[in-house]
Amino acid sequence: MVLSLHVNEKIYKVDTYELTLGVVEDIMSILDMNYLLEVDDEKAKSHIIEKVLIHLEEVTYIFRKLFNVNVLHVTAKEVSDVILNMMKYTIAQLSSNSGEQKIEKQQGGVKSSLSLYEQLFELEMNLCKIIQINLFELRERPLFEIVNMLKRLNKYYDGRQSKRHIIKTGDKTIIRKPASDAWY
Repeated sequence: MVLSLHVNEKIYKVDTYELTLGVVEDIMSILDMNYLLEVDDEKAKSHIIEKVLIHLEEVTYIFRKLFNVNVLHVTAKEVSDVILNMMKYTIAQLSSNSGEQKIEKQQGGVKSSLSLYEQLFELEMNLCKIIQINLFELRERPLFEIVNMLKRLNKYYDGRQSKRHIIKTGDKTIIRKPASDAWY
């Protein structure tokens, strides 16, 4: 997918392969992603424009990093279109990885689902633990690499889970799994 930005008579294009996790995280921190998922595109665009005007400095930095262009020369409609398409791509990528699973957290004994931004951060933290990389390095990685890595890790762990044998005998449940060196 290609994100294109029209400035005066010039068209700037960036492939989503160049979209880094850091850029996506910065955009998600500005927007109310749960609201964007519930509304149609027109309301989403007006929400994006409202947030862009509030966080103009951050958006200017993001667009300079992504397109090498100053946002002040771009119409608000163009900015909202690019950001909306970027978020649709990100949500599609992340949801294709996780399926229909929702991450839940405990708050005083009550389960509540995490926002998309919190889910993304949770994924980042888990990746940092698994592959021994720090958050700053992870933010510079392309989003598609992160999603592909998550897909491979999920397949790996699903394969390990399926090797467990559960035997139910009356009241007892016996779980047998292959031995490993992780006994300590």
